Amino acid sequence: MVFLVESNDETALANKIMKIAENMTTEQRMTLEKNAWMRANDFTIEKLLNELHAFFGKGVIKSMLDSKEKLKEYINRETDFFPYKMLIYLPFDLFESQIIAKYLVLLRKTEYHVNVGHKIRGLYYLFRLKKKQCKYGVHIPINVFGIGLSIAHLGTIVVNGNAIVGEGCRIHVGAVIGANGENNRGGYRCLEIMYILDQVQKYLERYKLQMDAR
Repeated sequence: MVFLVESNDETALANKIMKIAENMTTEQRMTLEKNAWMRANDFTIEKLLNELHAFFGKGVIKSMLDSKEKLKEYINRETDFFPYKMLIYLPFDLFESQIIAKYLVLLRKTEYHVNVGHKIRGLYYLFRLKKKQCKYGVHIPINVFGIGLSIAHLGTIVVNGNAIVGEGCRIHVGAVIGANGENNRGGYRCLEIMYILDQVQKYLERYKLQMDAR
């Protein structure tokens, strides 16, 4: 059975169903109601979220920062908020935004040298990064965040080295990002996927409330 109605017109669809139902026998209406409830019970928000997570989780692919072109792109995008670029390369710290910009540059340079196999430089930058992490309490490991990482303020931030976070993440003081205990990096939940699923859940809950009200 097919109903032709205007796009996004729930009222027209409901009216058509009501007209058809008026011409049904009691037995037909009971059968229709029974089948509708069976299909409705088969659909749950939890089931949908699990299926979406399983679908997205299989395809988490994270590109590594492994070229000078990528390094330049990462640094330019992530320090765009800081207007005084020359201050990033000063050997002393003046204010918070400068420290954050310097930290992001150091993080990305460390990723680059480690990923391309520069052993001496990689160790040197890892040592510098570890000193910064201990000094400011911002413990962000390499090769976790995609391009566009933004740190709102200096303070305690702890991120598990096995986590995988997508692009454009803004992280605040007090944030802790862990992992689910698996050994394979591909098995960890991606923060961007969890955000999408959270938005889907909120939408479905609002939709369910509207349907219940009707």
